[in-house]
Amino acid sequence: MRRSRSQVSCTNVEQTLTIRELQDNPHVWWDSVLIGKIVEEYVKNWNIDAIVTFDDHGVTGHINHRATAAGVRYTFAVEDR
Repeated sequence: MRRSRSQVSCTNVEQTLTIRELQDNPHVWWDSVLIGKIVEEYVKNWNIDAIVTFDDHGVTGHINHRATAAGVRYTFAVEDR
């Protein structure tokens, strides 16, 4: 990982969002379309060309992490149409 960091330049954009439908809950699958729309807005507004997110299993299988990955995939699947 250290080698990758030294070869990749990035700007860290961190913002906390408070969205009622996306509150931390290990028993609720977040809406992938809603996540996708939020991601798409940030990609366009910040001119983002790369996103690092969770894989299909999230951290320890956390359902919100898995939903986040699905939402990001949804964003780019729709763009590719």
